[in-house]
Parts: sequence; C-alpha cells; structure tokens
Amino acid sequence: MKIVFDSLKIFTTFGFEISIGNHIIFYLNLIQMKLLKSFMLVLFISSMFNETLMSQISVLVVDDSADEFDNTLYLASTFDSLGIDYFIHDVALSGTPDISILTGFDVVLWHTSTWGLDLLLWENKDEDSQLLKEYLDQPNAKLWLIGNDFMFDRYKSVPTNFESGSFCYDYLGMKSYVAQSYGDDGNAGVPFVTPASDNPISNLKNISWQFATLWWADQFQIRDEAKPVYLFSGDNYPLKDGITGYYFPRANGSKVLTFSFDLSLASNFTSMNQTVRSVMEWWQTIIASSNHYDFKQTNWHISPTLVINELNIFTQENNQQPTNFALMNIDGKIIHTETLHANTDAYWQINLSDKNIQAGLYFCKLQQGISITTKKVIKI
Repeated sequence: MKIVFDSLKIFTTFGFEISIGNHIIFYLNLIQMKLLKSFMLVLFISSMFNETLMSQISVLVVDDSADEFDNTLYLASTFDSLGIDYFIHDVALSGTPDISILTGFDVVLWHTSTWGLDLLLWENKDEDSQLLKEYLDQPNAKLWLIGNDFMFDRYKSVPTNFESGSFCYDYLGMKSYVAQSYGDDGNAGVPFVTPASDNPISNLKNISWQFATLWWADQFQIRDEAKPVYLFSGDNYPLKDGITGYYFPRANGSKVLTFSFDLSLASNFTSMNQTVRSVMEWWQTIIASSNHYDFKQTNWHISPTLVINELNIFTQENNQQPTNFALMNIDGKIIHTETLHANTDAYWQINLSDKNIQAGLYFCKLQQGISITTKKVIKI
C-alpha cells in the first residue's frame, strides 16, 4: 500500500518524503517551526495505522505558555505517537478552561513552558487559582503541571515557605519554593535531571536539554505525603539532589504530578517521548484503579479519519439529547459548529464541502450536557 498526501497543506515551508515500515509514504510540507517538531504530524498519521497504546486515556493539554516556539504543540505530539486522545486548549485564544472542560478528561496537563509572566495558572494577576482548587476538590482529578519559572511568576523570590491553608501547601503539596537553576546556582544552570531513587513512576530516565544547561527550573521542599520524582543533577552542581519533580496524592483522592522544568526542552524527541510514555503508563494504572468521569459513558464514533467532504457521526448508545458539534483547528479556534438533534438512528452526517475549510489537522468536539468527547481528523 502506498499513500501520498500531496495535497496536505498544513505545513508551508518545504517538503519531504518518509516511509514507514516500507509500506506507507507520506509527503508533507513543514510549518515554520523546528524541523524536529514537524515530526509530530508523521507520528499522528502513523498512529492511525497502528494499534494504540493507551486509547482509553484522554488528556486535556492546557497551553499557558504564550510563547512563539510551539513548545506545547511539540510536547503534545508525543500523545499522537502513543495513540492517546487529547485536546489542546490554548488560553491565549480561549481564556481559562472552565471546570466542565477540565473534568471532561482523565488527565489535565497544564503546560507553562518557559513563560514566567502573567500566567493564567495564577489567574493572570498573581493570585491562587480558584479553578484549580475547584478541579482538585474533585476526587478523580489528575493534574500534571509542567514548566519553567511558574513559581517565580507568582512569588518572585526564594525561599518562600508555605503552610497549611495555602494553595501551594494544600493543593500542590509544597512546603517551600527553595531555589531556581541559574538564578541560585552561580549562573550555571542545571546540566540534567535524574529520577529519584524512591520514584513512584517506573522506567524514567535522565533528561538533558537542547542546551548545555537549563535555566530557571525550580527546586522545592515537599510535604511528607509527597514523593520525589526528579532531582537536579550534574557533577559538582551546587543544587544537586534538589527536588524539581514530585508526586502529591491528596487526601481527597485527587493527584498532582509537578515537573518544574520544561519537558519540551529535552535534548531530543526520543527522550521527551519516553518520559511521557512512562508517565502515561503510570497514570493508566491509577486511572484503572479508580472511576472514570461520567462523560466516558457516551461512546461516539467519527469517520472517516481522512475527510474529503463529509463527516459521519454515530453512537451505538441510546441518544435522546441534542449534542453540540464543534470543529476546531490545532490552535483551538472554532471553525464550524452545529447542533446534532436527537434522532432514532443516532446517526448524523456533516457536510464540510461548502464551509471553506482548508486542508489540515482538526479536532472534533462533541458536547452533550457535561459529557465532552474529542476526536482527531485530517481534512484533505
């Protein structure tokens, strides 16, 4: 079988041809981003032809980075390679997600990347996040917080200590914000991070960077209930063994995993992908031992995955409520919406031929009450 996507116009700079398993050939044009990051689309397309690893997990990726380097998109591309359903919510375009969106996914990955200014993590005004409080008050909540400098954006200086009653202590499991790489290590930066010896996550490896050292990664002292995951490391590094990644199981059942370094700056895609895979396999064991959110009861199907003019939507379950359909691009911008009214066949067809929709990668969002499902399709 040979498939050539000559007309796929997602990327615009130059093209290349790649074969997978000597059976499939893709021709892609590249977006104006790092060549390595463009590999995400190849991973996505190839995943459609392979058995998915963790198809029952859904991830909301909150892009709170406000950068121009597509770091969140690059990080999210690992989910394509692992066959994990995800949706990107870009706060620059859509504002803070509401609680119904957060609770519509098994895991919320909140990514600040390297942006340490006016983060919506702190409600854009250096205040505790009421949204994350509400989310983490849900027993099934699972938050993975990733990024450089998000603590500096809120507290500006080290050390900062936290006590019972504070957001960082009660919800994030921190006793204190201790130090930053570069800022508190003699302007050295951390050469790499290494898994803690009592790490709850299996198969994690050392992570080095696209640069010689990483600046502005945070170090914490954590609560007794929390478990270290990653430590600063490097020969003679002054902050060596400081905790920079940790896991905090809250008393109400919600879970928080914090990486206070930007995983998207790992030295290569393989390292980043391997780390995400290990973490998601660990999340999968936690999810398997607890209940999914109620929204998982609605099982929607969308075909074809490669769309020319029409999308077919159906469910095998009893469907008596109207459903809101939205087609969104990879930046989270809504391209088309319509209401799917209840019918006895539980089957709908959406015609895209007259909507002036360009070729590219899109997300289909189906919302019925508090139930939210997202699926990926490619318009060709």
